[in-house]
Amino acid sequence: ANQYIAEGDLKDTDICLRRVLQINPMSVDASRLIANTLEAEGSPSALSWRIRVAKLQPNNVTNRFMWAQTALKTHDVQSAAEALAGLDDKYKTTAEYYKLTGAVAWNSGRAAEAEHQYSEALRLEPTNLTVVLNLATIHLTSTNQAVAAAGRAALNQLSDNASLRMVVLQHLLTDAIDRKSVTEALAYSREIAEDPAATFA
Repeated sequence: ANQYIAEGDLKDTDICLRRVLQINPMSVDASRLIANTLEAEGSPSALSWRIRVAKLQPNNVTNRFMWAQTALKTHDVQSAAEALAGLDDKYKTTAEYYKLTGAVAWNSGRAAEAEHQYSEALRLEPTNLTVVLNLATIHLTSTNQAVAAAGRAALNQLSDNASLRMVVLQHLLTDAIDRKSVTEALAYSREIAEDPAATFA
């Protein structure tokens, strides 16, 4: 199955994994590979397999983190919160925990809590630009104009980063539209449209 995955042959990967589960329905490795494959395909069914892996191997913290990540991708905030709630306390002071808890809070409309969690993550991973992006996005929505301006400035700085540029420009575009700043909105739209990395309509 691993060989077929490497070759991009999902049909034979599926056949192999089904055979593994016929032989051993409790196989953690097969269940994890199924979850990985389904997630790569964008299937929401990946979540049930992430949960299955976490329950088959409950002492592996990575399983719960991956469960939470997949749940967030499928917009199941409640399932993500459940995954994180089941962690031992010793794992609740890690950067990964703070990042995921921040995402849960943000997607639940709790901006202040999200800001706190991402700030803790940034304290542990000060060079993590994705966390910087998340914090700046939260600040952008603040009713405090100084905080919002700081978020805007941080995003503009991040727009030079190739891997984050498209996401950053989308946030800045949305913000410009919300502020009814047509000139800025057009400028950001033009930057997006003319960038070779733009892959959406």
